[in-house]
Amino acid sequence: MTPAQAGTWTAVGTLTLAVMTLAAVITTIVITVQDRKRAAADLADERQLADGRLREERDHAEDVRRRERQADSARVLIQRIAVLQPYLDTAPGTFTR
Repeated sequence: MTPAQAGTWTAVGTLTLAVMTLAAVITTIVITVQDRKRAAADLADERQLADGRLREERDHAEDVRRRERQADSARVLIQRIAVLQPYLDTAPGTFTR
């Protein structure tokens, strides 16, 4: 091989290496963009599911609080009736037994 041929093959090898490096970089960029899009879609799905769970928990907690308030109101009413029970026979305007 002559020095001119060696120089030509060195140039060809260098250009080939540059093209392969560029192809590897472009492939890496494309794969990274796809992964990020997939991750963003997964995150959006996860957020929707989390929002749904949170909404269900809030609705359930609201129902529980409503039932507790009703039970408390019933307890207070029963206590008031118990306090007034001895006076029902003696209070004016009430029926006697």
